[in-house]
Amino acid sequence: MYDADDIVDLCMMEGGKLLEARGSASASGVSFGFSFVSCFRSTKYRHEIAGEIEAINERLEQIAEDTSILGNLQSSSSQQPQPEKPTARETTSLEVEEDIVGGQIDVDADTLINAMLEDTKQKCRIFGIVGMGGIGKSTLARKIYNDERMRVNFPIQKWLYISKNYSETKLLGELIRCAANKSEGGEAKSESFEGQSRSELEPKLASLLTKNLFVVLDDVWSQKLWNDFLRKPLSKVVGSSTILVTTRNETVLNGMRASYT
Repeated sequence: MYDADDIVDLCMMEGGKLLEARGSASASGVSFGFSFVSCFRSTKYRHEIAGEIEAINERLEQIAEDTSILGNLQSSSSQQPQPEKPTARETTSLEVEEDIVGGQIDVDADTLINAMLEDTKQKCRIFGIVGMGGIGKSTLARKIYNDERMRVNFPIQKWLYISKNYSETKLLGELIRCAANKSEGGEAKSESFEGQSRSELEPKLASLLTKNLFVVLDDVWSQKLWNDFLRKPLSKVVGSSTILVTTRNETVLNGMRASYT
């Protein structure tokens, strides 16, 4: 940019000198068809200016070439396979060995189990385990879920991993299959609920839940799971329902009106 400005300044300067020389010649009364000196100077500076312009053009071409190479490198880099984002690990009710102090988890499990087994008249009760990821919420929930006292008092048990993107119809289908398998005949063991709506599945679930139900809702991210979804069908069942929720957000439990946390 600065080199181009210098060339423009040089042209203006030399042009001014040429006009000044012609003006002096006219004032002295001498007139020539052309000036040999002016012609020589003009040709000399034309060559110099042409050389400067040619050098600038070469530099511009080199810059354009470098820019093209850089663009190709960036394009190639963007096409490289990107590492996959870690996905949430789905949990199950199966117990595994964990690096957790046994005494404390046993105490916490007993405290919650005793509260769940209290004789109350409530149709649905919600219990919660809250804390940041990795502190052992699911491990504590498994301990409770697999306890023999829970199996005796709750004939129907189901572990549901929720996560952020849960499917209402899928969850209802899993609960229906679980309840049907505990009833006589087990007719829904291999039944597919694909294509059926929530309004069609909710009455089926309510009709099958004739015994006490214990459900673990693991990794819940929104209170809507209960308030706008599961509360309606579970409040219409014959038996009672006890829900254990694990979540990273205490606001979720408050919104679900959990009895114990």
